[in-house]
Amino acid sequence: MRNSLYLRVMQDINDQHYTIDEILSKFYVDSISDLLSYLTQTFEESCDELVVYPGYVNNYHCFLLNLTEAINNAEDLELLAVYIKKHISAIKSMIKPYNKKQKDKDELFNKLNRIKNELEGNYNITMNKAIDIYDDDNSKILKFIIFELKDPNALYHIIDNHREIVNMYIHDEHLLSYIIRYVLQNIDELSDEDIDYYKRVITMILIRDELKIDELDLEDVMEELEIMDKKEDDNKKKHLKYIKYIIDNHFELKNKDNTIYNELIPVKIPTIGTPVEERVDLRKLQTFTIDFVKYATNFNMLFDDAFSMQQNPNGTYFIYIHIPDVDEYIPRDKELNKYMKEMCESRYIKHNTEPMIPYRIARNLSLIKDKDRLSLTTRIHVDEEGNILNIHFMKSIIRVDDNFSINRADILLRDNMYEYNWLLDMMYKMGKKLRSNRDETIGRRGKAAIICDEFNIWSNIATASYFNETGLPFAFKNFLSEDYKSKYLGSLRRFLNENNVDEDSRNLLYDLSEAKSRTFYSTTNEGNAKFNGLPYCNIGNPLREYISLETDRLIKDLVIDKLGNNDYWLERIENDCIEQSEGVQKVKELYKTNY
Repeated sequence: MRNSLYLRVMQDINDQHYTIDEILSKFYVDSISDLLSYLTQTFEESCDELVVYPGYVNNYHCFLLNLTEAINNAEDLELLAVYIKKHISAIKSMIKPYNKKQKDKDELFNKLNRIKNELEGNYNITMNKAIDIYDDDNSKILKFIIFELKDPNALYHIIDNHREIVNMYIHDEHLLSYIIRYVLQNIDELSDEDIDYYKRVITMILIRDELKIDELDLEDVMEELEIMDKKEDDNKKKHLKYIKYIIDNHFELKNKDNTIYNELIPVKIPTIGTPVEERVDLRKLQTFTIDFVKYATNFNMLFDDAFSMQQNPNGTYFIYIHIPDVDEYIPRDKELNKYMKEMCESRYIKHNTEPMIPYRIARNLSLIKDKDRLSLTTRIHVDEEGNILNIHFMKSIIRVDDNFSINRADILLRDNMYEYNWLLDMMYKMGKKLRSNRDETIGRRGKAAIICDEFNIWSNIATASYFNETGLPFAFKNFLSEDYKSKYLGSLRRFLNENNVDEDSRNLLYDLSEAKSRTFYSTTNEGNAKFNGLPYCNIGNPLREYISLETDRLIKDLVIDKLGNNDYWLERIENDCIEQSEGVQKVKELYKTNY
């Protein structure tokens, strides 16, 4: 009975635009704290029962939005944020015991996971409103978020909406300096998990374009860092060394060549409905990114490919693969381009990740949801069975609707209440057909992984096949190992997983596998054994690999703009292929010496 009344009141609030006093009277309470106490008790006692009610998840999410809108006191909004945070923690505890098979079948798990995602959105909205209200005293709520709530994803959203916050002062000390000093003064009491959190926050601030701080502002705290580094134990030293490294790296890059950070060409993107010269406006097309990550909301995630799909009246389909048009922002004759060419690709090495494009720039090109982006789009026309009919390249403008992790996309594929469940399901069914067309079985791949795999793979196959047939200059990604068909590499991985092998032996085995399965770039198509000898390339990683960026530029010149500068590209691509193959070998050597 109580639950039924609670749900009716909540629905009534969602249907009407009530003030906070009217909302309190609906629940027969006198204050926000009393209301939150009542809601907490109801939630804790009946969450598993309430979640299965039809429409509860969406209604509860809307109710919290209405409650946030009605509250105009920053301290009450802080209370609401703490309340939502507790609910998120409670739901995480409820879903933690589920094993993989239960997750696939259990409706309650899907509902709980969905309400967790919705609550995380509510939390960010609540904190953003609170910080808007504080105005001149933002330091109070910022301290509350950073040092009490300790939620890096929420902090990222807040910084994104209040960009100048990275330059705030707390007690006459710059925010960055204040955080570092707090870590140094409390390092003995902080757990490794806490210190990792503060390291992440420090990094988050350092990569912001809006940050205005020089070495003199951090001089005192850096001296303290040096002193602490000499007297702390090895476990704490690794944290201190990292903090020192990221600060030094920030100023080293900034001072080394300022042009790298100042050369990004500002591009004005037209609003929807405005005629766009030379570009196809695809912003109304439902578009997602899907990445093999645990959380797609991490502040340093770079999204360099997005997917869309349409069914045509004649039963055929259009598959769209969008990638950032990096060339539009970073011209080929600029200093930044020379730096990227020298890097060759992003280097993911233990304790030392070096992005090809500095994060503070790449983040502004990344296909982040709800942001308009200039893109290079490949549209593949396929029939009902996934056979390629033709391919079309276009310069476009897109707006990504959501950034999914593999896990979240899998959950939404099973959630019939999700608005675009039908679209993800259509993508998955086409992905299965595409996979079958290259004689590859599904195996243990999840549904979302099938979409991500096949849309990327077939955009590369279709593009390489187009250039192979036309005879235009191109960078083919060849792979000649005959052993791949016998799953040589898969057998090696299984052996290493099942046996206790020392590090030297493990490296030796991988060296042997590389000798039998070498990937290299060439202007001549020699086929790719991983994909049944079909032509293959790499057009989808312009934020991470220079050869991919060059290939995208080539497509723009020779196919979209029809410039006819074939000789220029033949020479340029030949050099790029050699440099890319040599560059990858350098990275592998560097990788081995760091392990």
